[in-house]
Amino acid sequence: MNTKDEGLLIDALARSLAKNKLEYGMDGLAAWAVSHNIDEKGLSDVTDLLDSIYLENYENKRSMLSDVSGIPQRVRCTFDNYDRRDAPKSNYEAVAALKTLSFLKNGYNVIICGKRGTGKTHIAQAIGNECVDHLIKTSFYTMSTLKLKIAKALKNGTAGNFVSTLSGVQCLIIDDIDKSSLTKEETAVLFDVVNRKYSVIGSGSLVITSNKQPSAWGNILQDADLAECILDRLFDRSYCFEFTGESYRGKNKIVTHVDFGTTPKLPKIRK
Repeated sequence: MNTKDEGLLIDALARSLAKNKLEYGMDGLAAWAVSHNIDEKGLSDVTDLLDSIYLENYENKRSMLSDVSGIPQRVRCTFDNYDRRDAPKSNYEAVAALKTLSFLKNGYNVIICGKRGTGKTHIAQAIGNECVDHLIKTSFYTMSTLKLKIAKALKNGTAGNFVSTLSGVQCLIIDDIDKSSLTKEETAVLFDVVNRKYSVIGSGSLVITSNKQPSAWGNILQDADLAECILDRLFDRSYCFEFTGESYRGKNKIVTHVDFGTTPKLPKIRK
C-alpha cells in the first residue's frame, strides 16, 4: 500500500471515529496501523465497522426522538413533498430556508399565520421532522392537546415540572394556537414556557401556526397582561410568514353526480 492510499484510509478511519465521538489523532492512527501491521483491507474493514455502528446508533436515536416528538407520521411531512402550487420561487425560498434550521441556532421563533388549508401545519411538521433527522429534541402539540396537558399539570401540582420539560425542548411546535382558549392559570403556564425559552440563551425556539392574525390572540389568552408579554417575547426574535391562497384540501376528491329527481327507465325483459 502506498503512502497516499494509506493516508486516505487513515483519514477515513479518523472521520468514522469522530462520528462515533471517539477522537483519535491522525498520527496516533498511523502509528497504530504500523504497529499492528494493518494492511489496506484491514483499515477499510475497521472503517466499515465503525460506519455501521454509527448508522445503527443514529437510526435508533432518530427513531426514538420521532416517537416521543408527537409529530403525526401518517404521511411524513417534509420540505420536499410540500405542495407549494403556483407560489413564485422567490416567495417560497424564504420558507424553504427554514430547512437549514438556522433559526434554531440564532434563537429565533417561527410564526406561520394564514388561511386554512394553505400548508401551515405541513411546514411546521416538516421543520419538526428535519430537527428529528438532525437528532434535535422536538415536541409537537396542537393547542387543544397542550391545553389538556397544562390543565392536567395544574390539577396534579406538577406545572413547574411541565414548564421545565417544555423549556428543555429545542424545537417546540404549537399547531393551531387559535383553536383553544386558555384560562388565566393556563396562560400563566404558557407564559412561563415562553419566558424561559426567551430568557435562556440556547434553550431553543417555538414554531407556531395560526389561522388568525396575532392581533386576535388576545381572545385565546385570557389574561390581557400576560398575553401582551407572551406576544412581546414571541415576536422579539422571530421569522413571520403569512400563507395566502386557496385551500388545497379536497383537491383529490372524486365527485360523482347522482340524480334521483327522475324515475329511471328499466330495460324491457325479453321473453
